[in-house]
Amino acid sequence: MKKIGVIGAGAMGKGLAKNLSLNGNDVTAYKRKIDPEDEVIKYLKENNVKITDDLNKIFSESEVLVTCVSDSPTMEKLFIQKGGFVDIKESKVEVVIDFTTALPESTQKIAKVLLEKGVEMLDSPMTGGPNQADQGKVRLAIGGKKEIFEKYKNLLENVSAFMIYAGEIGSAHTIKLFNNFLAALSLTASSGVVALAEKLDVDLEAMHAYINGGGGRSWGFDTLMNKIFSGNYKDNYFALKLAFKDVGYNKEVFKELGSFAILETLFNTMQEAMDEGYGDEDLSSMYFSLKEKMR
Repeated sequence: MKKIGVIGAGAMGKGLAKNLSLNGNDVTAYKRKIDPEDEVIKYLKENNVKITDDLNKIFSESEVLVTCVSDSPTMEKLFIQKGGFVDIKESKVEVVIDFTTALPESTQKIAKVLLEKGVEMLDSPMTGGPNQADQGKVRLAIGGKKEIFEKYKNLLENVSAFMIYAGEIGSAHTIKLFNNFLAALSLTASSGVVALAEKLDVDLEAMHAYINGGGGRSWGFDTLMNKIFSGNYKDNYFALKLAFKDVGYNKEVFKELGSFAILETLFNTMQEAMDEGYGDEDLSSMYFSLKEKMR
């Protein structure tokens, strides 16, 4: 049994906390505000996860730190900026396992500082949604020292149905960013296709059946069409603002190429939707943004 602290027990992180707890670990989640009526708080308590609003308690008493936060600046604030983990005098933490979708360069910087304090780090970004996190079936890419991955593999299996070792620290975050770039690209391109098809009075069901059997098939196209047909834009929800953040991180990674016009165009197109107020909506709201431009 490991004593595990979880920072970021939200839509995805709460599922991680639950499954780590159900597999016999002593899990405590950090929440800035503990409201007994909050659904996440209820969920955690129902699954035997302890809750604290004392971040220093998480930093000092955990053996394993699990993080699932929104972005790299938040990770840096938690671990390497003044007042964060770097200033903790005594800690039992052996390893930080970061499930955040983060900037690889930032992850490498954090890992270097942690190692100076005798703490290892694995980057372990997820694919899947809240349902998969709840069921312990997220897919993981793992970056970090191979021996550290092997040491904590059994723990990671508590939350994952599939995992692959990606290489040195930051490698997994790179793979995840590439995945999210391709996902956002396919869904945004599909949004333009579908919006134009409607304007041209093309039968959407016929188009769906034809493209899904051809080379134009993609995750983004199939996902968007299913959302349109069902009217359910909350299923497999991925906030546009988070997808936009990930595309922005890809710009940092792709700077090695000098420039990448497709990525720049995608970023600018998503920026327009963000400016139009779609940030808190699902990524499929790109369809509504582009449809409005065709009126």
